Amino acid sequence: MQAGTTCDVFVKENLEWLAAATGWSKFLLAASAGVLQKGHLSASQQVLAAYLPGSGSGPYAEGGGLYGLGLIRANQFDFETKNYLLSQLTAAPNYSQNNFDPYQHGACLGLGLMAMGTNDPALKNILFGQSSIAGEAAALAMGLVSLESNSEEVFLELYNHAQETPHDRIIRQSSLGAALVLFKNELKAEPYIDMLVNNMEPMIRYGGMFAIGLAYCGTNNTNAVKRLLHFSVLDVCMDVRRAAVIALGFIVCDPVKAVNMLLPLAQDSVDFVRQAGSLAFRPTAVIGLTCDLLAPLDFKIRCDISPEKIAYTEPFDQSKKSDKKEATVAVRFYTQTT
Repeated sequence: MQAGTTCDVFVKENLEWLAAATGWSKFLLAASAGVLQKGHLSASQQVLAAYLPGSGSGPYAEGGGLYGLGLIRANQFDFETKNYLLSQLTAAPNYSQNNFDPYQHGACLGLGLMAMGTNDPALKNILFGQSSIAGEAAALAMGLVSLESNSEEVFLELYNHAQETPHDRIIRQSSLGAALVLFKNELKAEPYIDMLVNNMEPMIRYGGMFAIGLAYCGTNNTNAVKRLLHFSVLDVCMDVRRAAVIALGFIVCDPVKAVNMLLPLAQDSVDFVRQAGSLAFRPTAVIGLTCDLLAPLDFKIRCDISPEKIAYTEPFDQSKKSDKKEATVAVRFYTQTT
């Protein structure tokens, strides 16, 4: 909601609560600072100084800070920032392997976002390492760096690694990375799409659904839509069916067509498919529906909600721990008796 606004009122009013964050919560907290500062390039490292390496904030916060740096500079390539992130990938801070993983995870994501579409090969060594946490980020970052390139070399590296690795995390992200390589390539991407969607591994087919959606993004291509509808109904894996429905939203950019096609899927008996149908709707396709649940060709939007309804939530009050404890006891008692 506040991406790129630099508005940090919520953070300032809840410092005590945010200070209690640990582990991956701390990682996301640091990364969210990058979301607030997105696009403010001149002072990107200064505004994240409290989270970047050398600040002493710990591996999760520092990893999140590196990810946040990439979010600030997303698709805004800069040699100085690239060299800085690469140096952090090869650095060896005094962390155990478990603590080094989130550090590398953030550095990979930051580099992928910042170097989007530049075809930089620097992430291969991380991908082929032993860590699943760093490896999944490196796989996704390789796809971002090779975005729209349709590079056979990068695609096959990600595809083959997805088939060989024992880590489910890396399989999923490698297939998604391979899909990013095919972005907006349409017919040129078809041989690679076939490799993904015909694979026996569900997580690779999962990436295949996004490959179709990305390759034909915004085209309203009938054949691609039919293909995704087929998988959304008949695939044996619910994750693949959900991905197929979400990918439909990438292809269908006409609001009326989107509603008519996605509405039955949003009412599917399988909850995963219903959720995906909701995610796939464009905002313009769901605001102002007629009584027949169709999108009118011309409509205007007016919001009469009072400002206090969308105000900031009240600052978190840690003094109510006793209430939380009593609620926990009540829930446990109820679940035991039922």
